[in-house]
Amino acid sequence: MLFDSQQDLIIALGFSLAVMVLLAILGFFLFMRASAALRQANDELEHAGTSVDRTERRLINILNAIPVALVETDSQGRFVFANRAAHQLLGRKDAELIGLRFHSATWGITYPDGRMIPPELLPAARALRGQTVKGFQHLMVNPGTRKKMLVSVTAMPIQNASGEVIGSSAAIVETEGLSTPQTARDDAEIARRYFDLAGVMLLALDAEGRVRDINAAGCAILGMEAKDVVGQDWIDRFVPEDEREGAHRFLKRVVEGKAEMPDGESWIIRGDGKRRLIAWKGAVARDAQDGFIATLSTGRDITDERVAGYQDQEFVQTLEQKLAAATAQLTASEENRRKTEQALVQAQRLETAGRLSGGAAQDFGRLLAVVGGALETLLTQADNPERVRRLGEAALAANRRGEHLSHQLLALTQPRAEDLHIADLGALVRGFEPSLTRAAGRAPLALNLPADVGKVRIDIGQFEAALNNLVANAADAVAAGGAVTVGADRVSVAEGQVAGLPAGAWARVFVMDTGGGMNAETALRAPEAFFTTKSPTAHAGLGLSQVFGFARHAGGAAAIETTPGRGTTVSLYLPFAQA
Repeated sequence: MLFDSQQDLIIALGFSLAVMVLLAILGFFLFMRASAALRQANDELEHAGTSVDRTERRLINILNAIPVALVETDSQGRFVFANRAAHQLLGRKDAELIGLRFHSATWGITYPDGRMIPPELLPAARALRGQTVKGFQHLMVNPGTRKKMLVSVTAMPIQNASGEVIGSSAAIVETEGLSTPQTARDDAEIARRYFDLAGVMLLALDAEGRVRDINAAGCAILGMEAKDVVGQDWIDRFVPEDEREGAHRFLKRVVEGKAEMPDGESWIIRGDGKRRLIAWKGAVARDAQDGFIATLSTGRDITDERVAGYQDQEFVQTLEQKLAAATAQLTASEENRRKTEQALVQAQRLETAGRLSGGAAQDFGRLLAVVGGALETLLTQADNPERVRRLGEAALAANRRGEHLSHQLLALTQPRAEDLHIADLGALVRGFEPSLTRAAGRAPLALNLPADVGKVRIDIGQFEAALNNLVANAADAVAAGGAVTVGADRVSVAEGQVAGLPAGAWARVFVMDTGGGMNAETALRAPEAFFTTKSPTAHAGLGLSQVFGFARHAGGAAAIETTPGRGTTVSLYLPFAQA
């Protein structure tokens, strides 16, 4: 016999249990250290967020105290901010204003002599094309009071560090005492002169791609007169032949509202057949119902710059605009850098805790293997006295639970390359049927496994442990009635459909139960390590953590779908093995 007496057996078991308790205490200590570090990082992030919120509130209070109507739009011309003075002037609060375009948010917008103003000529639309507009006068009506007002608008583009227009800002002042133009002809003449005085090409195209208007600078670049350009199909006449098909397709998407005019560089063909390289900035003019009116583009000839390095100073932004844009970009970059550093520190702390837990779990697993082997030998060779049998069975039960816990801890760490194997997913899960049936206990278990799911590259042991955990959880959920199904299929995932999973084709394994389901808060916390809704003496709370950790290390992700009273489905998304 392995032990000479029952006393020797009790001493050996006591020593083994003492070692197990010490290892458990070590693991708990490491977990508490990692939890404290995580709480500290969360506190720091919350403090930083509070400071940012306080600064933003102070800025908004200052803007609301200014007696001039201030508004801001995004790159599509939709309102994203309006101060208190703007609410009064426009007759709308944020709930009615934010998200609307200027023409939709107000009405009665005309020139002072009563003529309608095309949306593309409004200050906000011009600012989105990179222009600075000062003192633009027009009439408008307050929707609430029906008051007709003459206002003066100053608008400027908002640009990022790359010089791209990402929105517009405007100040609107009621100017009842200012004089107004008397004739439409005067206004048209002024607008035409500004149009032709611009040092860059100004180009407007209709929905068919025909030239609606072009200024003098544009005609000079093309080497043609306006009468010979207006009405021409721009793409077929001035775009290089190998780019025309794609340009027509893109214009169709712009007209349908599926794309916006891009900024960039492209070649055009002059009237004499020579090519010129143009730097473009574009926008789309739309009506109050968001219908297409025209494309609006500015084009600067940069051919000579590319050849001789000439820099045209005419297009430098004002110093004040540059400083404001650079300051805003610097502030945003600094905030992003701080948040990224905090996230990195938190990830490093969790990774260190995972490595320490993994080392402890390996040692724990080896010890349990030795103790388990000795106890199994004792049970098969002993004279079977009742006391020895009870002690042996209890020790084996503890050993199995310890092995299960060690497998869960190991699943939280990155698997070794030598443990990864390529296997047919359907056949692999079908081979797990005996262990899955044991995990289900008395709960009815069904397998739905097509033959052509595909092959995956995974740690088979961890995969089996993950499925056993899911089936055991599902069996608990249907203890009062219901069934458990294990299935697999091929799915196409859209961007953002599953958290942490890129768009594309994935192999999916799922465990579904028809039990009581979970509420939103429980479903959100379920994957957390050591979180459990069951008895802590019977469950370590690592089941779903092991499942999510396995999926992440396998290059995929896991997701929970649940409805209270209707059941829960946990899905593992795994990448297909490369041939």
